[in-house]
Amino acid sequence: MSNIIKIQTTDNMEQVVSARELHEKLGISKRFSAWWEDQVSRLELKEGETYCTCGYTNANNQTFIDFLIPIDIAKHLCMISGGERAYLIRQYFIEVEKAWNSPEMVMSRALKLAERKIMSLEKERQMLLPKAEQFDKFISGENYQDMNTAAKVLGWG
Repeated sequence: MSNIIKIQTTDNMEQVVSARELHEKLGISKRFSAWWEDQVSRLELKEGETYCTCGYTNANNQTFIDFLIPIDIAKHLCMISGGERAYLIRQYFIEVEKAWNSPEMVMSRALKLAERKIMSLEKERQMLLPKAEQFDKFISGENYQDMNTAAKVLGWG
């Protein structure tokens, strides 16, 4: 039952699937865009909250709109679709979630997030370091100059 549907991981460490691929795997005969509009209305899905829009280009260089949905929404869509395929796909999602929530996987994600945070803080530190060094020099009086000299350097007098 592995890899029935491709599962992606977002930058926020959330697992999402393609609504278009789910539609195809469920074997829904209704046109994708009409089916998706029905599901958005029926489940009161909100763009940016419960799904995000993305585009992709196929092998024939045609561009399509797709929607990335979290696994919990995908499981819900399987439940309301009914049928044997929907049941199998839903079971697959449940297995994926169990694995995703295992202690090892939780710890792995936590370490990745911590690593990203450390890298972000290090980047910020590198950016602020020259300013801090200049401030320390100023406060220490290391380059102290009297007002007359400073005014001459600045061209004030």
